[in-house]
Amino acid sequence: MIPILPNPEARTRERALDGCRRHWSFLSVLVSGMLLAVAAVPAIASSTPVSEQAALLLRVVRTGPTEASVLGVALTPSDAVELLVNGSVIASRAPEANLDYWFLDLGVTDTSIVETRIGLATSPAVVVPAYVAQPARPPGFISAQGSRLARNGQPIQLFGATEQTAFIYALSASGLWNGPPDLTAWGRNQLFPSGPDAKIPGVIDADSFWREYFRYFLHYNAVAGSPTNPKANVLRVWIADDSWVSEGTYLAWKANATVFWNVFDRMVYWANRSGFFLVPVLGHFDGAPDNRFFMTTTLQYAHQIEVVRAIMDRYNSEPRIAMWDLWNEPDVNNDVYWATVGGIVGFRAWASQYIADVKPHSPNHLLTIGTAGESSFPGVPGLGWQYHFFFNDIPGLEVSQHHTSGTAEDAALINWETAWHEALGIPHFEGNYMYSLQPGPSPFGYGYWPWFTEQSRARGWPAITTTVLFDDGKGPYADYPYTGPLPSYPANAPPPNGQPRPSFVFSPSAPRAASAVQFDASASTDDQGIVQYKWDFGDGQAGSGAVVDHVYAVAGTYNVRLTAWDADGSGDSSTAGVPVEGQGGASPNGPLAALPSGFLWMVVAGLICALIATAAGLSRGLRRRRGVPRTVSTVKPRTGKSEPKRPAPEERPSEAPDESVTGEQADQEIDELFRDLDEMEASTARASEAIEAEDSPVPTRSKKR
Repeated sequence: MIPILPNPEARTRERALDGCRRHWSFLSVLVSGMLLAVAAVPAIASSTPVSEQAALLLRVVRTGPTEASVLGVALTPSDAVELLVNGSVIASRAPEANLDYWFLDLGVTDTSIVETRIGLATSPAVVVPAYVAQPARPPGFISAQGSRLARNGQPIQLFGATEQTAFIYALSASGLWNGPPDLTAWGRNQLFPSGPDAKIPGVIDADSFWREYFRYFLHYNAVAGSPTNPKANVLRVWIADDSWVSEGTYLAWKANATVFWNVFDRMVYWANRSGFFLVPVLGHFDGAPDNRFFMTTTLQYAHQIEVVRAIMDRYNSEPRIAMWDLWNEPDVNNDVYWATVGGIVGFRAWASQYIADVKPHSPNHLLTIGTAGESSFPGVPGLGWQYHFFFNDIPGLEVSQHHTSGTAEDAALINWETAWHEALGIPHFEGNYMYSLQPGPSPFGYGYWPWFTEQSRARGWPAITTTVLFDDGKGPYADYPYTGPLPSYPANAPPPNGQPRPSFVFSPSAPRAASAVQFDASASTDDQGIVQYKWDFGDGQAGSGAVVDHVYAVAGTYNVRLTAWDADGSGDSSTAGVPVEGQGGASPNGPLAALPSGFLWMVVAGLICALIATAAGLSRGLRRRRGVPRTVSTVKPRTGKSEPKRPAPEERPSEAPDESVTGEQADQEIDELFRDLDEMEASTARASEAIEAEDSPVPTRSKKR
């Protein structure tokens, strides 16, 4: 443990004074001591044990051509974490409540070396990994753009719902799901007109079913468009469910590929007509899983790869496929199996092999895996950035995913997760989310979650799909359930809605406390136009409007966040630090304010010593050049009449004279320099005595000065 000094300010001042009292020849020792003191300042202010240096955890992720993210875990809540790039401190911060810390959008090059430091504990040095560009997609396809989704180079935000049974029921009605055609299965689904276990009336085949199914979304998009009820544009739909029939999708495709493709084709067609994207789910177990699907040497795995490749080959040129979800919740209800294969090691081995086996068949689409983040999974970390990386840091995975069920409405959790998404450097998809109040108004114990919808989209999450649309205490989606007449399809599919691009400026450029600061978001853009601006001024106050004024009560640096919304309910945020100075000038949290006052005393005293040492060195040199013998210390104060006696020129030793200092004028100038040096030495002595008197608990003098 680093010892805690009883009075670090007094101790550092005493060391500085001792240095001044030493002979000038110890200048190099003094300067070295000052440098050591500078390095030790964080240790004086921190209780970080040196023995715990190895406990620091550092992760560096390359997120762009010139950017990286740095993540780690601190040792105590009071730690000050410094970020070093190539040995220089470029940023610092306090850890989060769970001791996590992260630095985002760090400027780096391929040769940058990154470390973090807490007191005397320094993380291992990490060379920034090489940047691997995200693949470009053809026009019209959704692609990854850092941690966002984009289409034709423009950011896009996806919102919609999950549909677990509609495709499977259509296969059953077509006679492809483990038996003869079940005509009563036509129209069955989980959403419309009122789910779960709903049924759309009047449909007789795949074409009429999908036509009516997406007409319901047309209705909701006509009445929705707020932050809590945005317009929908994506459907996450199950293509496989091996809980019903093991290898059911593979067997249906093998039994009659023509009928199988007809069910799929009509779904894609009517999704396109309604302006919807699709996220087909290609594997799922609900209940006890058949672990042969997770063993890459089994026949079941081989069949899974075969049917997935066939689907990807058929639709590789279809831009309405937003991404492929290779498996829904493979981490759920299967802890025993995953423990037998090494926990996350075995999970990642299966997932990365699965991705590698199918990716060549879908170069135009993104790949994701619908992990739920099961808290009982073997070895899963607690809530933090390591938890997000645990399930999503998988080779080849292009979109991270997580599923949320809860009741806690804590914006800090949304902020944390947003940072984790950005730190991993790939887009995130919240594939299932629901408000689960038990007991609640819903007999199922879950429902739509308006708060989560608004908060996640406000922070720019690129894709979310709600599990259900009905109410469980927080309200349903829009006017769900709707049972009235449905609108007709537009002549042309509506163009995808772009995501707002919020930005703002503030004036004056150097705001002061107790004075108004104007924030202007007029430069924000959106393809349809922004209809709402929300401000979080970073001091607990909020506002709305494109141009607003705000007054900060005290100086400091405030993280101001602007959220912009368009008419479809798409939103995004932009955050910037606003430094506010005190009413009289600079902010009290400037660089010097962060330093202990004892350290400042050491710097001041050290500079004085260095100056005097330099002057004294010059004095000795000049004395030697004139033949003046070295005098005793002159640190005592002198009066105007007690000027030291100077030897006459004829008293100099007999060595050869120095031609460069001969002459009466040079002697006078040198004598004047001697007097100035003596005055400087005496002034230093008086200053030392004054500092000692200030530190002493008993006055050193009783008479007036």
